[in-house]
This record gives sequence, structure tokens and C-alpha cells, in this order.
Amino acid sequence: MVTLRYPNGNVYKKKPDKKNERKRGNIDRGNRGMSLEKDIEDTNTHYQITGKAIFNKRPTPIQVLKVKDNQICSAYFQEPSTVDFYGVYKGRYFDFEAKETQSKTSFPLKNIHAHQVQHMKNILAHKGESFLICRFVKLDKTYFLDAKYVIEYWNGMLSGERKSIPLDSFKENGIEIQFTYLAKVDYLPIIDRLYL
Repeated sequence: MVTLRYPNGNVYKKKPDKKNERKRGNIDRGNRGMSLEKDIEDTNTHYQITGKAIFNKRPTPIQVLKVKDNQICSAYFQEPSTVDFYGVYKGRYFDFEAKETQSKTSFPLKNIHAHQVQHMKNILAHKGESFLICRFVKLDKTYFLDAKYVIEYWNGMLSGERKSIPLDSFKENGIEIQFTYLAKVDYLPIIDRLYL
């Protein structure tokens, strides 16, 4: 086991992510307690190691104001980030947002931001592909939904017609992503099916 150290010699200790831990009843899953983003990061690592695709987590741009003993003490977000992940697969550009919801019936549109939807629109306008991966935590189900549906529901929210994307829409217009051991959120087969 490798011990990570800061430049000053102090040992790096990863803190447990209590915020994203969740109970899944009596369902026995290898990824219990892990967040959707972590599952996607593990999947992306698998894709990269096996040479299938290159996808990365987009860092949120921050401006560091104060550092003490090699720790950031004060910082602020420079600008809103766009979507969570971006990458290239079979010569095509893709990016996507990852969200979780505790609801059993819908994904609240308040959980996605206007600048993220605008970014999806911009990607589509430039012939890239964009989508949403949404996990319904209490149902233990994860869905892939093309950006055109996200944009359609977002426009419905702006006109006062919608507040959420119903689970039924994920079932009808999206595709459920099955859990697998190595690629926990194996979305490449869905990209193959929908876009390539």
C-alpha cells in the first residue's frame, strides 16, 4: 500500500464521504455506499485502462486565496462549471452531467442549473453529444437520458408546465444502465446504440 504525503511530509488521509453514503435496503451490491460520480469515475478509469475511451471529470475552476502548511485555507469558485464529465469515444466528443435523486417518481429540475442546460445546447449545436446519467437512489436504478429530453423538460419548466422529469420518461425515452463489476456505470454500450 502506498502512503501519500504532502510536500511538508504529513501523511494524506482521505476522509470518509458520509454525505454520499446511502442505504439500499437488503440489496447486496458491490458499490453500496458509493456516490454516482465515484462509480462513474471508476468506470472511466476502467475504460481508460482497457483502451476503450477517454473520459474525465471536469474540475470546478477555483481561485486560491490563502494556503497554510500546504493546505488551502481560503478559495472561491471563479465561475460556474459546465457539466461533470467530458471525453472522446470512437472519434466523437461527448459530455454529460451526473445527478442523483432521492425521489422514487421523478428527477427535480431544480437539481440542474441553467448554465448546464445551455452548455448541453451548445454541445449539440456543434455536433457533439450530451446526456444526463441519473441515479434514483431509493430505487437502485440508474438511467441514461439524451440531452434533447433534458432540454425539452427544462423548457417546460421555464414555461411553468413542468417541475421535474418523471421516472416514466426515463423508462420511455432513456435507457437503464445495468450495474457491472468492472464498469459500474457501463454507458458505452448505450452510446454505441444511440449515437454510433
